[in-house]
Amino acid sequence: MPYNKCLSVAEAGNKIYTSTPFALFFYDKTDLSLQRLSKVNGLSDIGISWISYNTTCSALVIAYTNANIDLLKDGQIINISDIKRKEILGNKTINKVTCIGKYAYLSCGFGIVVLDVEKEEIYDSYYIGPNGSQIDVLDLTLDTNDSTLWAATETGMYKASFNNPFISNYTSWSKDTTIAGYNDRCNLVAYFNNKIYVNKSDGTWGHDTLYTYNNNAWQLFPSHSFSPRYSLKAIYNKLIITSSDYVDVLNSADTIEYHMWGYAGEGYPQTSDATFDSENNLWIADKNYGLVKNWDKQNFSKLSLNGPLTADVFSMAVSGNNVYSVAGGKTSTWAPIWNRGGVASFINNQWSTYNLPDSIFDCVGIAVDPSNAQKYMLQHGLKVLLNIQMVK
Repeated sequence: MPYNKCLSVAEAGNKIYTSTPFALFFYDKTDLSLQRLSKVNGLSDIGISWISYNTTCSALVIAYTNANIDLLKDGQIINISDIKRKEILGNKTINKVTCIGKYAYLSCGFGIVVLDVEKEEIYDSYYIGPNGSQIDVLDLTLDTNDSTLWAATETGMYKASFNNPFISNYTSWSKDTTIAGYNDRCNLVAYFNNKIYVNKSDGTWGHDTLYTYNNNAWQLFPSHSFSPRYSLKAIYNKLIITSSDYVDVLNSADTIEYHMWGYAGEGYPQTSDATFDSENNLWIADKNYGLVKNWDKQNFSKLSLNGPLTADVFSMAVSGNNVYSVAGGKTSTWAPIWNRGGVASFINNQWSTYNLPDSIFDCVGIAVDPSNAQKYMLQHGLKVLLNIQMVK
């Protein structure tokens, strides 16, 4: 599996878990080891969409894009496949997981599902769209000041009284029409420092805007960038704003105390999520570099398991004890799919990926020179490229 593309990250005691689209791995701070979890050794599925740690039940909630759920409790993996198996028309993707008490609130493509982590069962579900219809819920947060549950959806912000015994009834939910463009898509929401933070995004570059709600009024949050934002996380009296190419840390004085936009000369981030641990280290899930630890603001350590850079494999070849693969691909009519995944090799128990020129894509065949394992031939569409030298 490729372990470089990390999508979400969570602190779980002395472990830092991070997810890729295909598997999990975690860093154990007690013995400084990296360990992997996949469908091979316990997970019930692939296609992880989000992870979140429930501190009340000491359990990691693992959500999948197909609505499957795993709980990692006491070293055991418990599968909860109720939503996956239920016949629900439309989108069943679990977008985010928000833990409140012993429950995990799942933001789903059709509404909200409440999971009782302690009892390991589905507790309730909310269809909060107009007249109880389905609506794509992208994120949730609880305003503990006035006990309001906020839902960021594809058509604006919805809210309900958290203590309402009839909260599962759609009439308990109302759309907030006081925010500018109240029908716009809202993909992130968080409660921090007695304020609600909401990110509005239409999915295109440069169109993200962040708003704050305080004293019954919405205000545009000043930002130095409009890059797509992927996560808002309030933890340890800080708000972490994770965008596609930077991480901002907001303190309780409503001041951005740290703006992380580069790995100290070692590359530019492609961030998707971030969290703090109890020792004030910032852990970043990066789509290119895997799990990144940041301490003292200037020091970085990239932690990733060895593997190919992509899960795409179209063709393979063997030379001695070495294995080679190309990502490639084609349509049923041999039309290009523009896959530039390069060549991956597994030599001496180590994976390496070799980049190819931009003019070479969709490699569908590979053959290795038997006299020189560093040379190979590629079939690129209907062309054969001879004596290509491996260059990392």
